Amino acid sequence: MNILITNTLDKELSSLDIDIIKHISGTYSTKEIVDMFRNFFYNKMIIDITAIDGNNDIRNFQALADGLETDKIILFLPEGSDFCKANFLSNLISIGIYNFTTNLEGIKYLLKKSNTYNDVSHIQKMGGTGAESTNEAVTVSAAVQPVTTEAQTISSTTVVFGIRNATDHAGATTLTYMMVKELSRIFGSDKVLGLELDKSDFKYFKQRNLLSTSASNARQVIGQTNAKYIIIDLNKSTDTSMCNSIIYLVEPSIVRLNKMIDKNRLILEKLKNKMVILNKSLLSNKDVNDLEYESGLKIFYNIPPLNDRKNNEIIVDFLGRINLIQKPNDGDKKIFGLFRR
Repeated sequence: MNILITNTLDKELSSLDIDIIKHISGTYSTKEIVDMFRNFFYNKMIIDITAIDGNNDIRNFQALADGLETDKIILFLPEGSDFCKANFLSNLISIGIYNFTTNLEGIKYLLKKSNTYNDVSHIQKMGGTGAESTNEAVTVSAAVQPVTTEAQTISSTTVVFGIRNATDHAGATTLTYMMVKELSRIFGSDKVLGLELDKSDFKYFKQRNLLSTSASNARQVIGQTNAKYIIIDLNKSTDTSMCNSIIYLVEPSIVRLNKMIDKNRLILEKLKNKMVILNKSLLSNKDVNDLEYESGLKIFYNIPPLNDRKNNEIIVDFLGRINLIQKPNDGDKKIFGLFRR
């Protein structure tokens, strides 16, 4: 079931032959929309952009992206309007809103398959700064199709791992730091970068290749770095399209697990087939097997509490397990010929 929010384009959108669970019409602030539907279960939210109060201010769309899942939002744009210009669309893409169109067929397409960054990155390039930028109207009459983009170059030449806390305070920030520290020791600090999105805790580690940035600026930072290995503390960012893999951290104490489930009853289902890592864990192998049986999850790795002031063999082993490094075996005492004790 879908939500429909309309204003001046109400007549056109009301002719959509789709399942609608809620239809409201008028103008609303993005805060009102978020407050109305934050805890509402739905498939997609189709928004007539003229229904958004202050739709000429990109900060209002940032509030929308912060409060709701961006891959569930579809913006319906008046064809030929300023909303279809490259600069405006580029700003939308920067905050993680990729689903927009000017006709009903585009909406039907996006109801079945959300756009990814690769599908729209060419528009962002057109709306950027520099000699190639433009503010001409962009054709968005149907869902945007993928093209060869710079983003694809990033994902094919750079290994990007995102880390997200599934339970509260599961240790994503510190684990990111320890992974970056070990990778830097192996490959050199110029080849490794740690990013922290929308927070500034990295400053306390005082390490040159740990950077704090906004979620909307992360892709630009990745595009400008020479690092080949990037670890991202995602925090609450919903845009994970720049990551090759996502690690979900679970601190397996009874309190943390029950709080996680209480906040989201569907969380265990969502974590199935994901890379779930136990962190700050004192569970034995038997305990891990019991947890897998009870939760239905497959635990990829079990990390105990670690001293972040020291180099850790467990982190080295973990990096090998996720194929960021090649662990030494018989007759091979180096990792990619660079690792030395």
